[in-house]
Amino acid sequence: LSQRDLTVKVPVTEDMTGPVADALNLLTSETASVLQGVTRISEQVATASDKVKSQSDAVIAVADVERQAVEQTATDLTAAAETMRQIAQLAQTCNATAETAIKTTQTALQTVTSTVNGINTTRDTIRETEKRIKRLGERSQEISGVVNLINTIAERTHILALNASMHAASAGEAGRGFAVVAGEVQRLAENAREATSQIATLVSNIQIETADTVNAMNAAISQVVDGSRLAEQAGDQMKRTQETTTELVVAVQQIASRSQEQARVSNELLDRAQQIQQSTRQTSQQLQEQTVQTTNLVEYARSLLNAVRVFRLPA
Repeated sequence: LSQRDLTVKVPVTEDMTGPVADALNLLTSETASVLQGVTRISEQVATASDKVKSQSDAVIAVADVERQAVEQTATDLTAAAETMRQIAQLAQTCNATAETAIKTTQTALQTVTSTVNGINTTRDTIRETEKRIKRLGERSQEISGVVNLINTIAERTHILALNASMHAASAGEAGRGFAVVAGEVQRLAENAREATSQIATLVSNIQIETADTVNAMNAAISQVVDGSRLAEQAGDQMKRTQETTTELVVAVQQIASRSQEQARVSNELLDRAQQIQQSTRQTSQQLQEQTVQTTNLVEYARSLLNAVRVFRLPA
């Protein structure tokens, strides 16, 4: 026993030491059996601990890969959430700009509508003025007819006065007074002819200017009509622009709403990813601690096995 050899048996004698030897052999046998069991269990523990350590190392490697993947996912989700937030802000800015554009278009449309109404009023006024000028031209023609009539009467009066003067001259002293009257009538007729000639010239000038004015009015009306048509076309285009801008605002609002929703979902995913990341870190830390404990267990089993191996046991 002092040599740690448990294979040796103490001889059993018939004397007083016989029972002691027999008890000692039994103790040695039981101790050897226990140590054999301890050796076998220590070897199994060491083998199992090695396997557990290998599996723990593999799990740690997988957990580390998963941790890196989760961290990368968290980074990507952070970037995605920031992108969604920027898109939402940009959509809100576009929405404000589009609403401003709608207000500007509405103001411009009101201005164009007022312009069209003003042009139409101007057109109606010009047409009414044209009618009055035409009526003035017609009155001028009537005046011209009256002037011609007066001129004809003046010429006939002049001829009659001339004939009366001739008859008065042939009457001698008796016709002198009549000759004076005839001369005065002839002078008045001549003045009437000159006056009617001047009136005819004025009326002719008025008719010419009236015709020119009517032509100018017609040209102005044509330009006003063209301007009114262009203004109406511009108004129609602005209405279509307003409708398109309104549709754009609705689309931008939908984009902003969906972007905000996506940003919210991205933030939730980011929170979950961060929770998973934290859990993965804790799991990795626990696995590392378990690996350390498993390594210690292997060392303990080997130490126990080395302690048992100092004994020589039965085969």
